[in-house]
Amino acid sequence: YLKVNADSSVQAWINGGPNPKEPVGSDWLWYPQETVASGVLVDGARIQFADLNDDGRAEYLDVNPENGATRAWINYG
Repeated sequence: YLKVNADSSVQAWINGGPNPKEPVGSDWLWYPQETVASGVLVDGARIQFADLNDDGRAEYLDVNPENGATRAWINYG
């Protein structure tokens, strides 16, 4: 799971599946990871992800809502 924050930084969680201590489907285990992107000093609502170079990894995009201009940061893994 990825959460884009208001400052455009991104936090990640890994889905650990159903919590065996709870009724099936009522609770899931989520493991917090480090901040995976520090942000680029724009509103987080401008951030999108897309695989631009067909390598199977999503790039981090800043899309200007006024004119569609886009800056991309390539995900090298």
